[in-house]
Amino acid sequence: MPDRCSLTIIELEATKSVALISCRKYLPEDPNEIVAAFRIYLDRLIRQCRSSADPRESEFIHLKQRLSEAKELVVTTAGALRSSAILVEELPLMGSTGFRGCIAAGEAGRPRRKETGFLGCFAFESTRQTGTRA
Repeated sequence: MPDRCSLTIIELEATKSVALISCRKYLPEDPNEIVAAFRIYLDRLIRQCRSSADPRESEFIHLKQRLSEAKELVVTTAGALRSSAILVEELPLMGSTGFRGCIAAGEAGRPRRKETGFLGCFAFESTRQTGTRA
């Protein structure tokens, strides 16, 4: 079980100034809705893999499992240049500090919302603490 997972929405732009502006538009978004959209996206990928015998199906299933088992989930937004793999800025969404994402849309006592068709890019990372602290 991972200790911490992060999910990052990445805006790719031609210039640094536009990348900085573009990524900040996600700051007020509800982290629960971002996680729910990512889960819907993973479910769609898994279905596509099954229908086309894509060997990556098990990797997407594993990713979805790690996301649901994480002790802590942080949702961030980032801006990057299209010409570089380096992020120019990465910020946590408002309300995502120590946020534990919902398991699926509508859980955690939240009403289900209509799927909004999120069109951003996602990055996912998880870390696991090993050993004991002194």
